[in-house]
Amino acid sequence: VFPVIGQAPSDSIVTNALIRGPMHGDSVTYLSLAGDAASVLSVDNSGTAKVWSLADGRTRWSAALSTSENALLSGGFSPDGRFLVTGGLEGVAYWWDLDQTNLPPLAVLPGHRITGQGEIVATWFASDGRTAFSAGSDGTIRRHNLEELSSLTGLISLAERRLGISR
Repeated sequence: VFPVIGQAPSDSIVTNALIRGPMHGDSVTYLSLAGDAASVLSVDNSGTAKVWSLADGRTRWSAALSTSENALLSGGFSPDGRFLVTGGLEGVAYWWDLDQTNLPPLAVLPGHRITGQGEIVATWFASDGRTAFSAGSDGTIRRHNLEELSSLTGLISLAERRLGISR
């Protein structure tokens, strides 16, 4: 992943005008290129994450957080390009499935808010695709085992279906 670090205006142009604004309703705070160089992730101050196709500039995936401190400051693709991890002002990271648009994240990955400080300033996947990391302004780096979370999420989904609970 080749992150482009820094604040970009909402009407940013990516890869020689393949993606022309307005990309977001608020300031874009981070860009990350997928490992296959076919897509780019953008995140913004309003808590919106979007994946864009570099071939035609169209939105391939999008999701938005609906919390009071929802600004996203970082994000990255899994090695296989199927998942994202994002982080921001809330001090938690979010694990997203690119097959699920406009749904809640697969999991909220806590850790940095425990210290009472802590926006997440960097997020990334390990090369195994089963581990994500988040770095916070609280001076910590957290490791998140997504394989364990996936098992737990599956068990919760099964229990909800059997109990007739819908979210």
